[in-house]
Amino acid sequence: MGDPRMALPTEDKSKVANIVGNNLPNFRRLYAPLIENLPNVGFNDSKCTSPDWALDPTLNARLTQDMSPIKRGNMVRRLPKFFRSKLYFQYQKKYQIPQLEFNKMLEASSDESGTRINRREGGGFEQRIASEPPEELRGEIRGVIKSTVSWPSTSQSLKGPVTAGAARTWRYMKEKVEKYREGKEKDRIKKLEKESEKKD
Repeated sequence: MGDPRMALPTEDKSKVANIVGNNLPNFRRLYAPLIENLPNVGFNDSKCTSPDWALDPTLNARLTQDMSPIKRGNMVRRLPKFFRSKLYFQYQKKYQIPQLEFNKMLEASSDESGTRINRREGGGFEQRIASEPPEELRGEIRGVIKSTVSWPSTSQSLKGPVTAGAARTWRYMKEKVEKYREGKEKDRIKKLEKESEKKD
């Protein structure tokens, strides 16, 4: 989300799914301990009690989430500071909170050192954000992700020809276009296979 290269015919649209799908055990080993420490999210699958469950690439482990506004508000509060401030700004606009009142609210909740959040519980504002209908909250978060990713990825794309040179950039772009075409062909074949299965 937010990477302009994904909108061009230069990136395989299944790139992220391919990376995750082909490295699922490694991603599980990386993220499972983090998920187990979250206060409102956990694995809800009896197979996850096995010590080596994360290494099973065929296991489709389910997660459950406590949807209470208090627990979800705590998760909003624990978002990375820069990302969280962008999300707060989105909701300041949405709720039409006057700037002075908004500044006071942020100042009251600003108790972070450079490395950690001292107040880990969300207050009324975070709980209000967390109580948004899921589709609306998802849309706002996607908007913040896009705006966060957009500038660095755009500037990186523009730096390519300058730092790598025209010939190397041209070869790189040709390789990317080829991967894009391969991805489209794989998607077309998968779609045909699914249609064929439905007919059978």
